[in-house]
Amino acid sequence: MNINDYSTKVKNLADVLASIGAPIDDEDLMVVTLNGVGKYYSQFHTSIAIRETFPDLQDLITLLISEKMRIVSVSSNGGS
Repeated sequence: MNINDYSTKVKNLADVLASIGAPIDDEDLMVVTLNGVGKYYSQFHTSIAIRETFPDLQDLITLLISEKMRIVSVSSNGGS
């Protein structure tokens, strides 16, 4: 699943939980999102997890998309 599809799924699940009166707080949402992105994002996950404050979901998604582009660029350039 690509990052856009994954982020849509996470947002939809958060919306469903909120609509039934069981909202997930922002920090938990970030943890769930980061835990689900896979091993290729492990350095990214660590860099976000050590921050004093988490970005909001939309900022996190933007950062994830940027990281995906970086990973693809590095992979296509032979790791350089």
